[in-house]
Amino acid sequence: FDGEIAQLADPETLYRRPNSRKVANFIGHMNFLPARVVSEAGGRVEVEADGFGRVSLDAAQCMGQAGTGDTSIGFRPETLTILFEGQTAQDRESMATVEEVVYYGDMTYYDLKLDGTNEARRISMRNVFGRPVKFATLRLFGRRYSVSGSANCAISPSNITAMRSDITSASS
Repeated sequence: FDGEIAQLADPETLYRRPNSRKVANFIGHMNFLPARVVSEAGGRVEVEADGFGRVSLDAAQCMGQAGTGDTSIGFRPETLTILFEGQTAQDRESMATVEEVVYYGDMTYYDLKLDGTNEARRISMRNVFGRPVKFATLRLFGRRYSVSGSANCAISPSNITAMRSDITSASS
């Protein structure tokens, strides 16, 4: 950017572990949530993330200097899923309100406002046989749903990227 290399890595690393918001958004859409670093010990960082609650991360995923304070966490749209009637969470579960639904044939994009947040975040779900996407899009607006992640969810330590405020504010 501006003629300089922002991050030098293989495509998967750039996508899953960008070193700044600029890199994160260059290689695809990434959602960010405000968070606060609560503690750091034993190679783990505990953050309190708006909409997710307390999350424990591997310190290697966190950029910036050590210490507590304001930060943000980033996650990709495909790392969360809406739980429809009869489905249960395999991991962490949060509540969200659907703000917008965009159907693209093989994918549906949902803008969700997670409880405890002020703006919508985008998630994407592959349209698979048996999922009530076409009919659900007519009934989703303004309704509250549970949102969860699988083993590859945003809240699992391998897929969440915590960015310290000194990094994110400079590169936003």
